[in-house]
Amino acid sequence: MGMCEEGLGGFSSYESYDGEKLIFSRVRFPSAEDAHKCFGATLGKDNFTILGREELFDRSGTVVVGERIVGKNDLDGPDSGFVFSLDEDSIVQIHSTSLSHTLIFEKQVRKY
Repeated sequence: MGMCEEGLGGFSSYESYDGEKLIFSRVRFPSAEDAHKCFGATLGKDNFTILGREELFDRSGTVVVGERIVGKNDLDGPDSGFVFSLDEDSIVQIHSTSLSHTLIFEKQVRKY
């Protein structure tokens, strides 16, 4: 998945002890509106299968601040998967050659 040029951020890449590769990226935007536009544009141009989709709430659990998508792209391998999240003015992407590694990593680092 690509990102839009308005955002600033970085990425880290990892390799697990069993050889699975994982990339974590976080991009912040000048506004929540810019992040939302990029999130929608990115979803509209990539070819993947959505396995799950849910709203993200603030810490109080009352205000919707974004969205989380779990999916896969068979071009990256039969077991690959990703989590793509919009959280107010940020987009987080976790992508791995293993969906299970993606979900384990997300559980360790997510703040929502």
